[in-house]
Amino acid sequence: MLRRGKKTTSSISIFSRISVRLRIALISLVTVIGLSVIAVVYWSGQANVGAAFENHKLFAKLAQLTRELKAQTLQLRLLQKEFAVRPSSIVIRHYDESTAEVEASLKELWARVSGGVGVDATGAAQAAAPSGWLQDKAKELEPILAAKKAEQDAARAEANQQPDQAAGEQQDQGAGENDTAAAAPMDEAELEAKQEDGVANLIVTIARIDGQVREVFGLQEQMGFADDSGLIGKLQESEKVIDKRLKKELKENNNSEVERLARLFLELQNAELGVRLNGLDVFSGKFEVAFGRFERFLQKAYLPKEVKQELSDALLVYRTSFDGWTKALGEQQSLAEKVRNEFDVLTPSVSSLQALARTGEVAAQSELETARSNTTRLMILVISVVFLLGMLLSIIVGLSISSPLARLRNAMEHLAEGQTDIDLKDAAGRDEVAAMARTVSVFRDNAIERERLSQERMQESEAREQRAQVIEQRIHAFEASVNEALDAVREAAGRLSKSSAELNQASEQASTQTEVAETAVSRT
Repeated sequence: MLRRGKKTTSSISIFSRISVRLRIALISLVTVIGLSVIAVVYWSGQANVGAAFENHKLFAKLAQLTRELKAQTLQLRLLQKEFAVRPSSIVIRHYDESTAEVEASLKELWARVSGGVGVDATGAAQAAAPSGWLQDKAKELEPILAAKKAEQDAARAEANQQPDQAAGEQQDQGAGENDTAAAAPMDEAELEAKQEDGVANLIVTIARIDGQVREVFGLQEQMGFADDSGLIGKLQESEKVIDKRLKKELKENNNSEVERLARLFLELQNAELGVRLNGLDVFSGKFEVAFGRFERFLQKAYLPKEVKQELSDALLVYRTSFDGWTKALGEQQSLAEKVRNEFDVLTPSVSSLQALARTGEVAAQSELETARSNTTRLMILVISVVFLLGMLLSIIVGLSISSPLARLRNAMEHLAEGQTDIDLKDAAGRDEVAAMARTVSVFRDNAIERERLSQERMQESEAREQRAQVIEQRIHAFEASVNEALDAVREAAGRLSKSSAELNQASEQASTQTEVAETAVSRT
């Protein structure tokens, strides 16, 4: 307590060298500095929170885009399966629209994971067909991914060449560390790199699928969507020619050879229909047998030359169309198998990317909450420190003003009561209170001087009173002596008056006697 009291006193004595206005200005300055620090901390915290929020928004958008992409790729797969069952231009149009949506999603995903700015994919998503960005970007990314895969393969091969013993020792020594590392979450840079690689692989895979699907569409267009288009149309047209000619020959020349040709052609049509409905695996052999029989019997049949030539030409067109159709069908089935395999790989890739986006979203949410809590704690800490410093400074400045004022007030009260033995130790300072104390010291000195003068006047008054008493005593003594003398004179005068009266009486008596004598004399 004594040390704190000494520190406070020394702080107050230090402040006594500064004017009150400067002290008040110092409080205001500390307040402004504190508010500025709070503002800087707030802005810095808000910047961190804003960055974390933007990061969270990015990963949330990535998670949303991956969810949408997963649904869109599933739609592509369903459309591919639907096309395999019921090929039509309507399915192709729907596929183009879905591909445009996938391309828009991939474009925005790539813009976000590659450090670009998110694009507005609304217009692209509403487009009727893809813009070509997917194929162009895939061509750009394929060599990059191939180089990365080569590096990974080289690193894996180098790791496999390490001695088994050293690998075992490292495994034994670092088992716990590996477990910890495996359990440790990925940092942001690694997560972003994996997301970028994942989106790049998706772009390349989906572009490859799209190319293969469009080859399937092209083969189907070559084969024909209906009985009157493509190779199917040619096949049907040649069948109609053969059928029409055979019916005409049956009607005009009803013989066993024409009837057998008609039966063989019906078998050929059934085999062809079986191939078209069930594929090449089962009915291709039956078709070849049926075609061979019809072709050989046609060559041996006794028909007019122009009829046989017409049937042979139509059969050649039929065979050429059928061979082209079966070749296209085989290529289409092979491509469809590749597409199915690609889709089988694509679905886990999209799910993996979705998991990465979700991991990033969770990590960004955690980072956002951490930034908010850190900002809140830092704001509370800074506000508390500023508040405590402001309160401490206010108390010290208040004490540096109120304590001297209290002492000055007590001194003035004592001075008002007439006590002049007051201590004005604050008069030595340089502030306004010291100036007031020095002013009070003038009043004190004047009071002391007045008291001194009053005492001198009292002493002079006492001396005058003593002198007056002495004079009065002397006057009384003089008056007493004078009165005594006067009494003596009055007594002597009385006696003299009495003597004079007696003399007058004696004189009168003498005068009377004289007169009597004179009378007597005169009578004599």
